[in-house]
Amino acid sequence: MSQQSTNSAVSSSAMFAQRLNGGLYAEVANKLKALRTTFLGNAIFNKDFSPSIIEWSKNQMYRGLDHNEFRCNIFGQLASATDGTAIGAAGSFRFEGPNGQFEPVRDTTKVKDRFVLQCPTAAPENLANMFFNQIATLNDARDFDENVEKAERKDPFVYEQWTKCSVSEPSDEPADMLCINLGPKYTVPSNNKRSQSSSPPKKRLRRQDDNPQRESTASVARIEPPSPAKEVERVPGPVPPAAQVGDLYDPATQRDYTGPGFELEEAKLVQRDVRDIQGRLVHPKNYHDVLRPGSLLLINATLHCFIMPPNDRNKRERKFYQINAHSVRVVAVSDLEPECPPVQTTSGSRRNIKNGDGSASTQAYEDFTLVNASPLTSAGTPSTPGPSSQPSTSSTPSCSNPSSSTLEDTASADAAHEEGEVLDLPLEYVEEVIPSAKGKKPSTRRNANGKRGRGDTDDMEFD
Repeated sequence: MSQQSTNSAVSSSAMFAQRLNGGLYAEVANKLKALRTTFLGNAIFNKDFSPSIIEWSKNQMYRGLDHNEFRCNIFGQLASATDGTAIGAAGSFRFEGPNGQFEPVRDTTKVKDRFVLQCPTAAPENLANMFFNQIATLNDARDFDENVEKAERKDPFVYEQWTKCSVSEPSDEPADMLCINLGPKYTVPSNNKRSQSSSPPKKRLRRQDDNPQRESTASVARIEPPSPAKEVERVPGPVPPAAQVGDLYDPATQRDYTGPGFELEEAKLVQRDVRDIQGRLVHPKNYHDVLRPGSLLLINATLHCFIMPPNDRNKRERKFYQINAHSVRVVAVSDLEPECPPVQTTSGSRRNIKNGDGSASTQAYEDFTLVNASPLTSAGTPSTPGPSSQPSTSSTPSCSNPSSSTLEDTASADAAHEEGEVLDLPLEYVEEVIPSAKGKKPSTRRNANGKRGRGDTDDMEFD
């Protein structure tokens, strides 16, 4: 083992011990309890939220007690790329088409980043149960669908992407991780979507004044000298605009956006609502520096089941369960080294990755802060949130391009702010072929502790 990896192992061990002994985990457990049913692990399926079919698409969403779409807060420790986390320029896209041949990322390619969350390392029993109860809640939702399928004598092929197992397939071990998708990574700006074949505007006659005297007066008025212009106070130097969710950037700002795997022409990189521990927006090119394995994340998300009817290629109905993140926050940083994204250098297929308005929820999510977490350590003095236009910086190893490391720099140097802001793109299913699931009967889901029921969290009750 190298000296660098040895130091990393020692550092991570100390970090997890500090989280436990320094009171961070205890504070997290109390905060999650205070979230009540806006925290997924506290919510009860078919009591706090229930399934609802979207009439125009026949897909399935979930509604809360207020009949609006159910938004929930999800907590966990960010897992590594080996476990399925994919936050590079290609997201979870595999550079592989339906026929198995190499396929690059194009303007029409649906690319999403994926976060895989695991139980916090060295977590006490009550916090571990809170994490696994999130999985148990999702299991209850899938069990309900299974009973409906049996009653209707349906036999759909189910891809369970809400959860996954940390043990490599084939395995009968229960799912113990959560899979969460961020919104579309790239989009073609609306000003570029207009038809190029549209005809030029036609000339049209305008109403004329039939009073010659009035016309003459108007003509005289038009030739009067203009009043002197007021002197405008000029601000020295360029002032880049503050970064906002929905801003569009040049995709080439990402370190791993290179090689034959990328053929974007008009599509731009979207600024998602991803924030560091100080509440500052994180530029997508800096995800690997801020979202390191071991980071504790709080994610505000919605649940979906996309239903695909049979077709010529697939004779059975297919169901795809997805968690879609609307906002991501780091609530405790990690001192583990960042996982720099791989660079696509050949035209071969990439190795497959292992798979497996919500006002109350949003307010609870925004109010979630930890006193025992700081930007520099995982347990320490609290920090004051900085401006949204200033991203996090770190003295530890970085994956980012050295030329520009902040959103403010990017706004001026890379002309990041494009026409056509995207605030919250509509959710859409991103189909992924999962080779490990082909021809394999879906395994029975259980809570990660081997039980179908929910773990004990100090006898909490929620109205």
